[in-house]
Amino acid sequence: MSENKMAENTLFKIAKLNHENYRAWAFKMKMLLSREGVWDVIKGAKPDPVTEEWTAKAGKAMQTIALQVEDNQLVYIKNCDDGKAAWEALKSNHQEKNLGAVIRISKQVFQEKMRAGSSMREHLNKMTDMMDNLSEMDAPLDHKTALSVVLASVSDEYTAVTTAME
Repeated sequence: MSENKMAENTLFKIAKLNHENYRAWAFKMKMLLSREGVWDVIKGAKPDPVTEEWTAKAGKAMQTIALQVEDNQLVYIKNCDDGKAAWEALKSNHQEKNLGAVIRISKQVFQEKMRAGSSMREHLNKMTDMMDNLSEMDAPLDHKTALSVVLASVSDEYTAVTTAME
């Protein structure tokens, strides 16, 4: 491998997929696969007939994905023929979309309170992450509800802000 290629590969420190980091991993992998010019294989339909170009891109996508998962995740993708199949297999194993998951995360969103000593940024990041998770499950909160939940969750030191917004 050339020095340039090795230096380029060390620029990307993506944590390998495990049982706890799917959402962050998927976002970073989307960026990496886009950069590699193969994201279109993942998001698009498999062409009929399959072209040489698609096969090459699908193989590169598969290699990239397989090298970015922990060993305990290989069971989900080792029989996949291409990157698209591997992506879908990992997605179906990690991304809950059932009613129970929606209820569990909704409950967390509505019950979340800003913790003493945490910054507003930390709190908003946590709230945004949970609401993004709901959106990814096709259960987004509308803008007014999301704003109301966030305002109700902040600590008393922000009473003036919440009162002004009411």
